[in-house]
Amino acid sequence: MSIHSLSTRRAHLALAGQNSGVGWLANLLLELNIPVTLSDPDNELPAWQACAGGWSLAPHAFRRGRGVLPAVHRRTVFPFPDDLEVCVGSDDVSALDSADAPTIVVLRDPRDAFPGQWGRGTAGVAALDDFLSHAGGSPFALPPPEAWAVRTLLWDALATLRPLLIVRYENMRADTAREARRVLDFLGIARDDAAVAQAVALSTFERSQATLAQAARAAGAVAGYPGRGRSGDWPLRLSAAQQARFGGLVGCALQQAGYPAGERRWEDGGGFAALRAEAPPQAQIVLGRAQSDMAGGNFGAALHRLASSISAVPGQEGSDAPLLAVLTALRWTTALFPHASDSSPDVPCAFHLFCDIHRTFGDTPWVRIAQMQALTAYAPRHAGAYNIWGKALHTLGRPAEAEQVFDAACTVGAESALLRSNLAVIAWQDGRRDLALAQITRAAQLDPHEPDVTANLQAMQSVLRAA
Repeated sequence: MSIHSLSTRRAHLALAGQNSGVGWLANLLLELNIPVTLSDPDNELPAWQACAGGWSLAPHAFRRGRGVLPAVHRRTVFPFPDDLEVCVGSDDVSALDSADAPTIVVLRDPRDAFPGQWGRGTAGVAALDDFLSHAGGSPFALPPPEAWAVRTLLWDALATLRPLLIVRYENMRADTAREARRVLDFLGIARDDAAVAQAVALSTFERSQATLAQAARAAGAVAGYPGRGRSGDWPLRLSAAQQARFGGLVGCALQQAGYPAGERRWEDGGGFAALRAEAPPQAQIVLGRAQSDMAGGNFGAALHRLASSISAVPGQEGSDAPLLAVLTALRWTTALFPHASDSSPDVPCAFHLFCDIHRTFGDTPWVRIAQMQALTAYAPRHAGAYNIWGKALHTLGRPAEAEQVFDAACTVGAESALLRSNLAVIAWQDGRRDLALAQITRAAQLDPHEPDVTANLQAMQSVLRAA
């Protein structure tokens, strides 16, 4: 969706979640006569049409932007003196259409933003605790706090490799004119102080809310403009348990973004080299060959090598963590960069970041789940991966999903005594004793000497005899 019939200079405004202030900044830019286009994957028609005196928003684009861009209700014609279009869209790196396109990312303290997002009812969960623990559909498959952290760390790292400006919502509230000037300077656009002051005045919360409410009444609808954003009062709004969800990896990302963090647990992981040093000898060989593949830009070969070799590495559960970390980093990198073999400078940056994240936080249930999802996507019969994945889900209090994972393993031919034993435990805890006995019997047939199997079988038989 381009403003002109031919390509024009583009900038990206990353949509980093609801309640982040992206709509506020987008409207401010439009008030400064800079064209703003909202991403619309279902419509490739131009958003702006030439008209007498400048440009007007096409009907389909107006319907999409009327609830977030108050400026389109104040005037219908905009003069756009600069050859630049600001595209508002996804915060995934894969959405960026060129390596040199200026990108603006608006960050907001998630401890302030998430309660508001949940309160608006768009998350589809009844309790804030559930919202903070529910894995999303992003390439990271992590709950909102962890997904925010990974994206924030990734953007921070990419800022050293591409033209990227990070704007904090809190700074916009403190001095909107100053932040507007920062954005204009970054985009290379000149506006005088009077124009900036007018745009700031027209984009205040009170003015924007009044404009949207008036437009809604005229259309016979109900205004849906979000409430005034809060900043810094999360210690009063979040319980101690909810605040604890923003420690660890999230605390590191908060600190990196300039926000006060609670618990911080981040180590200088050292990337691929540190992972290789920690791996057992067999894994070091696999990692070394995979590294050679990646150095040549052959990410597909690296994925295949890891997936086909990981089950051959012997050892206790979790000893293949270095392999899993690299495999997961490759999966996420290729998901974010569909053309990873083009050797974009962003690729190694993202890859090493993900390696460090998994090396430091690989023992947490959410990260283990993401690792196992990656592993089973490329090695679908890796029984150990299904076992770790299901146990992580069970640890998080999600037994039904754990049971589905264990069942899936048996369906694809990765059946093992441990998987059947875990299925027996879940069924037993759920009161399905007949099914539990059938599962534990099958586990004993597969491996009668497995300690977990014999212990669970004896415990079940003891309860039945006592009854």
